[in-house]
Amino acid sequence: MHDIDILKLPYHPNPYPYYERLRQHGSLFWHPSLALWVATDAYVTEAVLNSIDCVVRPSHELVPKAIAHSSAGEVFAKLIRMNEGPAHQTAKAAIMQALVKLDAEHLQTLLSQEEYFVGELADISTWTAQELNQWMMSVPVRTMAMALGFDRGLSQNIVELIAKFVACLSPLSQAEQLAAASEAARALLEHMRALLAASSQSPQGFVAAYLQAAQEHAWQDDVAWAANLLGILSQTFEATAALLGNCLVHAKSLDADRRRELALSDSQRRKYVEDIARIDPAIQNTRRFVQTDCVLQWQAADRVMQVELRQGQAILLLLASANHSGDDT
Repeated sequence: MHDIDILKLPYHPNPYPYYERLRQHGSLFWHPSLALWVATDAYVTEAVLNSIDCVVRPSHELVPKAIAHSSAGEVFAKLIRMNEGPAHQTAKAAIMQALVKLDAEHLQTLLSQEEYFVGELADISTWTAQELNQWMMSVPVRTMAMALGFDRGLSQNIVELIAKFVACLSPLSQAEQLAAASEAARALLEHMRALLAASSQSPQGFVAAYLQAAQEHAWQDDVAWAANLLGILSQTFEATAALLGNCLVHAKSLDADRRRELALSDSQRRKYVEDIARIDPAIQNTRRFVQTDCVLQWQAADRVMQVELRQGQAILLLLASANHSGDDT
């Protein structure tokens, strides 16, 4: 088991045999060299994600030190996915209510107008890796930015700023990247505030629904409003690009009939994407931090399991492994 570099598995072309070996080692085990717990199956992963004692940030560092006291840190501190407790629940409820109002037909119309989305996509085999990466990174964010209410020209600028901002979310980023991320965060916050101000005067569109939901849920934090609009775009940038890439990689193995079926059927394309999101997820792992001594219990296939956790310990949740734990015999 210790010959597997767990943190490098997301970059492996086929990590799933290694995830299977890790599941055989245990559903939750202590990794001495990484100094953290490793969760490998769906049962324990669900238990950790649902535990109030396991949180998204360590209590001593709610905002990463590298971006504390910067514009990037200001955004990070307000993102609902980086927070816990009642304020998190209130903000999440408001955002989820607003997201329901995103018009799928409007998104489809925006996508159909995208450069490189319809005609040129047929010649994707001629693209360089750089061109393909640029397409995967830009189209989702530009489309979502226009869905939020930005015009096409500004939406392209939003893409470029988001690409710089997400560097602050990586622990591998260097000082120059972090400085650029903070500058991008400052510019993005200005754009989001302008969009919020304009939408407050109009009853139409997603951002108007977002503000209405905030009022209904008594979520009164204008900095958080702007930060979480930015957060919607940053998550679109990372997760959607990776999902697009995985879908394209798997599509290479499909026969001509299956490709034709996907080309002709919206429902089949949707199911295909959902299947890829499960069998080869864009996000392969995440972490949780134990905020107080506790006993974690989970229902395994035939018995209840439990492990004592200590305050300050970290848990690495192997989401990609958990998605495949039902395949084990």
